[in-house]
Amino acid sequence: MIRSYTISAPSDPTQLRVTVRRAGTGITRLHALGVGATVEVAAPRGAFTLPGDPAAPVLLASAGVGVTPMLAMLADLAEDPSGAQVTWLQVVRSAAEHLFAHEVTALLAGVRHARSQVFYTAPGDETSGPFIPGRPTATDVEALHLTPDTHALLCGPAGFMADLSAALLAAGLTPDHVHTETFGAATSTGRPPHPPAHHPAIGVTVTFARSGLAVRWAPEHGTMLDLAEACDIPVSWSCRSGVCHRCQVALVNGAVAYDPTPLDPPPPGNVLMCSTTPRSAVTLDL
Repeated sequence: MIRSYTISAPSDPTQLRVTVRRAGTGITRLHALGVGATVEVAAPRGAFTLPGDPAAPVLLASAGVGVTPMLAMLADLAEDPSGAQVTWLQVVRSAAEHLFAHEVTALLAGVRHARSQVFYTAPGDETSGPFIPGRPTATDVEALHLTPDTHALLCGPAGFMADLSAALLAAGLTPDHVHTETFGAATSTGRPPHPPAHHPAIGVTVTFARSGLAVRWAPEHGTMLDLAEACDIPVSWSCRSGVCHRCQVALVNGAVAYDPTPLDPPPPGNVLMCSTTPRSAVTLDL
């Protein structure tokens, strides 16, 4: 049984912290571990990280359990003397479910230029306080007056990220400045498979055999999982980093390259969509 979790605090030589909700197969075993238990873990991996420019303004936006990767990033920014503008946006149900409220407040106090907006979607007895009732709207995003060089990092349910991404693009951010991470696979859109919005005239051909679609891949399409999603071809996935093998599909023909290298290679004749790019024309059983 392999599970992937987000680091929720900066790593140091002595510990890694993960934050795990008490729900789902295998998690009861994790919560039952006692001091001194031994577990097998892989090194941290993944591409959902802070932008390379330390001076760039940053928006950290989360909903629900999506706050976990934001905590590690906020802690890192609190230790950065560059003084970049940091905007914290968090959506929770109520004060009773406001995860890490005190920790976030302390971290924001260590950021030279910081501001915070917290939304309660289902407030309890609280009628006022440091929160905004409801969910963030396009008007709320516009009121933040984010500069075009802002990097927005979003984590949470697919609907939250879709709505917020659209609002950020309308507010002047470019797609390459909006970074997202979803927990679990997105559901099918119900649309038939189609070429991606950007379909180059030249490039390596990727054929999705079951979908009856052949498209050209270019580096800007990312991994073959990214390409499949851009074509509205449903693919099951979880980790997006070559660990869980949920995105494994049969490779009918062709050759692929991996980045990152899978923790465990798939069986011969199969590929992991989340960390694969085509080295030649390929046909996938999708």
